[in-house]
Amino acid sequence: MKKTKKFISLLLIPALVFSVVLVSYPEKAEAAISVDDSVVRVTATDADTAAVTTATFNAPANSMIIAAVNTNSNGRNVSITMSNNGAALTWYNIAERDEGDNANDDGHASAWFATTTDARSGLTVTATISNHLASAADFPSIKVYIVTGANFDDPIGATAENGSITTNNLTTTAYTSTAANSRGFAVCTDWAALGTPEDGTDVDTSDARFNIAGVISGLSAYKSTDTATVGSSVTLNCNAFGSSNADWNWISFEVLPSTAVTSIPRRIRFVNKLFRIIGGRLRLTQ
Repeated sequence: MKKTKKFISLLLIPALVFSVVLVSYPEKAEAAISVDDSVVRVTATDADTAAVTTATFNAPANSMIIAAVNTNSNGRNVSITMSNNGAALTWYNIAERDEGDNANDDGHASAWFATTTDARSGLTVTATISNHLASAADFPSIKVYIVTGANFDDPIGATAENGSITTNNLTTTAYTSTAANSRGFAVCTDWAALGTPEDGTDVDTSDARFNIAGVISGLSAYKSTDTATVGSSVTLNCNAFGSSNADWNWISFEVLPSTAVTSIPRRIRFVNKLFRIIGGRLRLTQ
């Protein structure tokens, strides 16, 4: 019996030394999200246009490409198809709002995303109305954002949408944040077509706002900073031209942050595992 105890104690010494050397391994923490809004919005100028394509731009490796799409709806559920030049990216719909959701919700607002692990240069993105009608005066419009620091495995958190909102300068409680350090975006279409929307309280650069006289107006925007905590009520602003009643269809969504590497050790947990193995217990604890 004494020999057995001595044998185990001898094993424990190198095991503890081994654990001190090797147990420091990466811990996950959120990385900051960065938004590049330099890709200028493109809006159709011809009523019979079914597709709009951005100018060329560069996307760094491990980036998320977000496309905000606005268009007229003219009594139908608008069907959008996203594509790009070069090697095809996989495009996902984040959210959309138009008459397919409610018969009174005129105008279409939607958002789409794709991710690329490789850097892409000379990239263009196209939004096509697949059920375009020559008489519909759709006037599609697209604005692209390049996002870094997003979570590739699960980039979208909360989403929200609503329609037929008449408040001119609309600040809506869009969603409740589901992750710390996430970033909010919105796409808003004004079917009242009051004019080019005015500067709002969120980041909606001048090129992110547009107007087709007598048809639709619209914008896309994002929060200037990340939302620091989980469970925060996130507001987004759509500010129509002038002060008359608008006719907003809007969507909003949360972009989740990626994970970064820090060097926080978990020595206690690892040592506990070693003790249990050496003591003859095969069950490992987490």
